[in-house]
Amino acid sequence: AGFFGATTLVCGPRALPFLAAQAIYGASLLESVNYIEHYGLLRQKDSNGKYQRTQPEHSWNSNQIVSNLFLYQLQRHSDHHAHPQRSYQALRHFEQAPQLPGGYASMLIPAYVPQWWYEAMDKRVIDHYEGDLNRINWAPNRKAELMSKYAHYAAEVAARAASKPRTTPPSC
Repeated sequence: AGFFGATTLVCGPRALPFLAAQAIYGASLLESVNYIEHYGLLRQKDSNGKYQRTQPEHSWNSNQIVSNLFLYQLQRHSDHHAHPQRSYQALRHFEQAPQLPGGYASMLIPAYVPQWWYEAMDKRVIDHYEGDLNRINWAPNRKAELMSKYAHYAAEVAARAASKPRTTPPSC
C-alpha cells in the first residue's frame, strides 16, 4: 500500500493502471506457482477426520539449476513442507517426492494452457499415487470424466506398482 501510495504521489493518477496491472500479474503469478507446486496432490484424512501431516509427497519438486539459482531453492518445495522452519539455503531435494517434468520457468506457460498442462501432468499424478485414482485431488467438475479417461492407464500403473518390491523411503 505504501509503494502504491508513494508511486501515485510521485507519478500522479496516471500510474494507477500500471500499478493495478502489476498487482494482478503478481497475484496471478503467485497462484500459478501454487498450482504448479500442488497440482493433483491430496493429503488424506486419518480415522479422526483430520488431514495427515504435510509431507514431501504433498508437493512437486523440480531439482533444476536455473530454478535453484533464481528462485532461492523454491523447487525444493517438498522439503519446505516437511520442515517449514528450515531456511531456504538448507532445503534439500527428495528423490521420492513427486517430480515436475521441468523447471518452474518451463512449467509456467503450460499452467496457463489447460490442455498442455493436463497432458504434461495428469499421468504423472497417477504414477505418483500408483494408479489409485481415488487419492488424486481432481477438479470436482471433471472427476468422473478423468476417472473414466484414465481407468485403463491407472490399472496398468497399479499392476506395475503391485509387482515392485516395497522399500521404505528415506526419512526427511
